[in-house]
Amino acid sequence: MKRIITMCLITMLMLSIALAVYGDNQSVTVKYSIADACSLTIPEVIPMSASGGNFTMTCSKNSDKRVSVSVTSQNYFQLKNSEYDTPIHYRVYCDGNPLPSAGESFRVFETDGESCLISFAMIGDVSKLPAGDYIDRLTFSITYLD
Repeated sequence: MKRIITMCLITMLMLSIALAVYGDNQSVTVKYSIADACSLTIPEVIPMSASGGNFTMTCSKNSDKRVSVSVTSQNYFQLKNSEYDTPIHYRVYCDGNPLPSAGESFRVFETDGESCLISFAMIGDVSKLPAGDYIDRLTFSITYLD
């Protein structure tokens, strides 16, 4: 996510430098814009146990704008194994509160450096499932509110 934001900022900087030349006179307009930037600190992999797992998500931003965060799941909040048909259902919580429907905002960050605890709880008994890796991919999205 940080790489995407960094590349966007570099591209915007390159596109914002404009040169204007008129007739015999040569003028140069130099413009530098700083776009709103926000990044969420999220681990690449979240190890889970039979009871669940957790991590702390921190918001870093360079403006006074409030930032809303939402999450979607590739497997509809189910951990899946490529060899077996039985998924592991789980719930996601932010600071102990269950997340709303996928894609809906679950947290608004007001200031730079704010954080929240994202935790996961397995639904049902996983002890009788076949051995193997059960995986889901979560995508966290940000939206500027102000």
